[in-house]
Amino acid sequence: MTALHSKWERVLLALAGTDAGRRMTARFAARRGADAWAARTLEATLQTGAEVTAPTCGALGTFAEARRRGLRTVLMHDLPMLRPMHADLDRAALVHPRCAFLRRYRAPASMVARQEAEYVLADVIHVRGHFAREQLMARGIPAARLRALPSPEGPMPTRRAGNGQNMHRVMLLAGLATARNGTMELRAALAAQPRWTAVVRAGEGLDPPDLLAHPRIRVATRAEIERLDGIDVVVAPSWCESHAPEVARAAWLGVPVVATHRAAGFIDLAVAGVEIAPGDAAGLAAALDMLGRRAA
Repeated sequence: MTALHSKWERVLLALAGTDAGRRMTARFAARRGADAWAARTLEATLQTGAEVTAPTCGALGTFAEARRRGLRTVLMHDLPMLRPMHADLDRAALVHPRCAFLRRYRAPASMVARQEAEYVLADVIHVRGHFAREQLMARGIPAARLRALPSPEGPMPTRRAGNGQNMHRVMLLAGLATARNGTMELRAALAAQPRWTAVVRAGEGLDPPDLLAHPRIRVATRAEIERLDGIDVVVAPSWCESHAPEVARAAWLGVPVVATHRAAGFIDLAVAGVEIAPGDAAGLAAALDMLGRRAA
């Protein structure tokens, strides 16, 4: 079932362009369509106890039909949990009223209901991080039904080249440079840490337009993103659940991570770096100061 979902999703995402709201709408549409088709065409030859796998927000009809036939259902929870994400965006919007996306974007109520109904119908749920796991357990999902979703990153990249004894430090923002990923907090932390430069991935329209207008913020090179060449710290101060590949990459390569619980995935920040609260620019600045002194 997941191959069908992926094919439809790739087509609609290509049509949606780079706007985050349109891309999420396209993703939902692709998953609803694939789910409806899969539910109608579920193979009659499947034996009782066989597994039916589908992604979150694209599993409701398929799972309902599978359960009717006595089939085992496996949910791949590869998108953020929508209800907690809405609450996090609301909190961020109060702090950053200039950032329109934080105020504007909410998934349709039908998709929230669909996602949460899938939790009930799933025999097993594969999740991508500690945050989602804890949220599901808080909803009453037993730990025995939860599994860790493997990282999509693949083999570890070639060992990075560090900064050596260079006193000027470089941090990489995990994920796209957006307000929801903590870019406003990154700017505030830079003001308190003049020896740091931030490199970022800019893949969406900037919101607000001057988001990256800072003398010590620049667009990251491919080597910095893919191998973390010259990167001293990866920061992930995201307000809401995110799964930026740079966080896992940093843990593989021994690069410290400063992240919120929502952005850490399955990384143990007590070992790999420092945990900060969403919106805590002062905490981010303090973590950078500590890590800079440690490396000096």
